[in-house]
Amino acid sequence: MIFVVYDYLGLAGLKLRTLNYNVFDEFRALLHKDTTITMNMIMKSNTRLYRGSHKTAKHYSKFRCESSAKSSLLAGTMEELQHESWKPLKGIVLCSANYVPLTPISFLDRAALVYSKRISIIYGSIKYTWEETHRRCMKLASALNNFGVSRGDVVATLAPNVPAMLELHFAIPMAGATICPFDIRLDPNMLSTLLNHSKPKILFVDYQLQQIATEAVNLLKNTHSKAPLIIVISEPNYRRPFKHIRKHDYESFLEDGVAEFSIVRPHHECDPISLNYTYGTTSSPEGVICSHRGAYLTSLSSMFIHGMIEMPTYLWTLPMFQCNGWSFTWGLAIVGGTNVCLRSVTPKEIFDNIVIHNVSHYMCGAPTITKATKEAFEGGWNRSGDLPIEHRNGGIQVMDHSNNIVISGGENISMIQVETVIYSHPAVLEVEVVAKPDEHWGQTPCAFVKLKEGVHVDANEIIDYFRDRIPHYMAPMTVIFEDLPRNLSAKVQKFLLKEKAKNLGGTFFLPKTRPS
Repeated sequence: MIFVVYDYLGLAGLKLRTLNYNVFDEFRALLHKDTTITMNMIMKSNTRLYRGSHKTAKHYSKFRCESSAKSSLLAGTMEELQHESWKPLKGIVLCSANYVPLTPISFLDRAALVYSKRISIIYGSIKYTWEETHRRCMKLASALNNFGVSRGDVVATLAPNVPAMLELHFAIPMAGATICPFDIRLDPNMLSTLLNHSKPKILFVDYQLQQIATEAVNLLKNTHSKAPLIIVISEPNYRRPFKHIRKHDYESFLEDGVAEFSIVRPHHECDPISLNYTYGTTSSPEGVICSHRGAYLTSLSSMFIHGMIEMPTYLWTLPMFQCNGWSFTWGLAIVGGTNVCLRSVTPKEIFDNIVIHNVSHYMCGAPTITKATKEAFEGGWNRSGDLPIEHRNGGIQVMDHSNNIVISGGENISMIQVETVIYSHPAVLEVEVVAKPDEHWGQTPCAFVKLKEGVHVDANEIIDYFRDRIPHYMAPMTVIFEDLPRNLSAKVQKFLLKEKAKNLGGTFFLPKTRPS
């Protein structure tokens, strides 16, 4: 382990190599107490540092201190420290035969050799082998390079799970650039904002999303930002109803490249390979960088964790734009797997493809994440906010969450319990219950209800139905019929409902009396 130690007087940098990690804290404490020790240590190599009082202690550890003339408190990158401090053993020559930066690009190179005739992609009647996929990605990377895409550039995508998305996940990094896959559910305003932030040179757009992309680019032009070139991904053998020039079509663009392209490999494995954006559920979306090394290791672990042995058949139900499809976009090449692509993820399409293609792995989904990790794990406990009860047999049942409690007149009311009862009404399709501020009771339950199509009931009927089945004090005093607001990941935006309930003022569907 290499520690960086700074002398108090001259701020001269020292890299400290120790054979005993446990002693470092004691060494650091001594440095803070006595700068003389520091100055004495830099005069020698393999200095012995005594624990506790250096005059009387018998235990010691060995350190080797190396000076660095240019080091300072602010100077020096991680890469410089690594290269300066790491020394190969005598006789070992560091070269491409024993060291290369980790990158998922290597997975495709290997798949083209080991699984050359194995089917890599299935999409309707379209099928490619790994040899053909490798060739297409090389040509696409070449075409990107010819357009001027190089290291440090960003190339964005706006497309569902079609073959082009898999090819672009390899081809863009092979050209030295960073892929930026956008959520296909973005509206023009948000897409324009993310385009302005990421500044891609090219935006590959599925033909069904071209109108949204065009509106977003027009909005971007109003900000005087440089707009990306739009290249349209057409459906195979599909004639689009609008005119386009040849170089703006995906297949034509790809064919302009050459298969003998020299891949632009990363200088360092920590170079960026992907730029993803959060959904912005509670704030504005934020960009997240994934490195070549991170993508490489995640791809390997994903194959291992999901039990993907050699040559599986994977059905793409998980969006490729979501965390790069959990790195499955790159990982399937490791095991020579077959990617079965789905444009529309519907039950019929899923089950039909499972049967037709003998699918072995499918149905990945997005996990629930917790938007305050440090606070949640304070003290070594996962403070999830769940409210459980313990049964006599020792079993634990989670009843609700602390955020879902309405405190009305001193009574705790579970929103989930209220929602469950309202859901049981035959006319109700969806419901969300939030706390509405009340001058008299403190809070009262406020229900936002979406009815089934063609059905009509009023607020009184919903409340009467509720009061017949559960204690009256838990009944909602306000019922609003409307569609529930959702974010891009289809989660109900409860904070908007809370804000709406807060602004309702004195509007009630029932007299302001407490049910008894």
